[in-house]
Amino acid sequence: MGQLALFLVLPRVNRGIQFKPINVRVWYDDKYTHKIEYRQNDPQAEKAIKQAHSWNVKPESVKQHFPNAKHGSVLFEVTALKNPDFAKSTITNAKVRNIASDGLILSTTLWRYLHLRGYVNDNHRLTPWGDALAKSLETLEPTVIKHASVPGLYEAVLLAFELLRFHLLHTNNQHPELNGLPMNGTEDEKGSLLLISRCTILLKLRHQANGYTGPLSKNFLTFRSLSSSVRESCRDLFEAIVASLFLYAQADRQRDDYLHIGQSMPFLTDTDVALGIAVKTFLDDINPNESAEQKAVKKDEFQGKFVPYATHFHDDLEIAFDFFNAIHAGVKTLGKEMLHGDKGIWDKAAAYLQLRR
Repeated sequence: MGQLALFLVLPRVNRGIQFKPINVRVWYDDKYTHKIEYRQNDPQAEKAIKQAHSWNVKPESVKQHFPNAKHGSVLFEVTALKNPDFAKSTITNAKVRNIASDGLILSTTLWRYLHLRGYVNDNHRLTPWGDALAKSLETLEPTVIKHASVPGLYEAVLLAFELLRFHLLHTNNQHPELNGLPMNGTEDEKGSLLLISRCTILLKLRHQANGYTGPLSKNFLTFRSLSSSVRESCRDLFEAIVASLFLYAQADRQRDDYLHIGQSMPFLTDTDVALGIAVKTFLDDINPNESAEQKAVKKDEFQGKFVPYATHFHDDLEIAFDFFNAIHAGVKTLGKEMLHGDKGIWDKAAAYLQLRR
């Protein structure tokens, strides 16, 4: 994604910067090297720019098809492309000019991101990954409406799909040498809880300003570092898309809402690991044969014992469960894009959660 971001911006900067080789190094491997060199007529760069510049959405078209559009929500941008007439109206071969409103800038940035990342094809219709993303977003919508004060739930779904496509959101690479893995049940049950917990690491536990005093997990901190790196790369691409939009003079530059635009794009803030640890600790102590009353007692006792400074623990727990089920709903729609065995792991995890809710 970093290379995509560079290809969108470099053609419009000083030539001294434009053609300077970029040497990439990573902290975990001293021997790793990778060089990024931009050249005019580079096929990857031309493809990225062509895809981005194929989007020109007119405000009247949005108003006609979606009078109550919520620009920048992710849900609107993804589900809007299920309308074939609207999708067709967004395609252009002409130069894009005069995008004025902040809402349309946010939506255009999101549509370009979805196209560059393969959720949308060149006809501006959803690909199988885009359909799966839409299904997950729509499944989560009632939860988002119910908990309207909780930000970032839709963008967490998008991050989950990015992790899925990087083969990071699964039960592999458990790192048993690090403490904090599930302890109870069969190997399948431990794997199911690990997958559920990794999903909820993408959310936040609402907490008082006091320092965190709950359980710890080196294992989950490791996964959180991976998810955080992907989130940062996604954010870089979003910023590059909106920067290129202004660099190519496709949007009005004389404006006073740049800060608002930047703060309204997805992946502005990082997540933490606390909710993932809390979900793992709670579910690991639930026996599926316990009665509903016994489970309710454990839920009521859990906050005071493990996360005493959480402010909305019961709500956050329900959001976490609904979030996992929403991702699972999208995964079930995938065909050859995901191995059958991998889908089976998600089915087992969904069954595991259902018995313990």
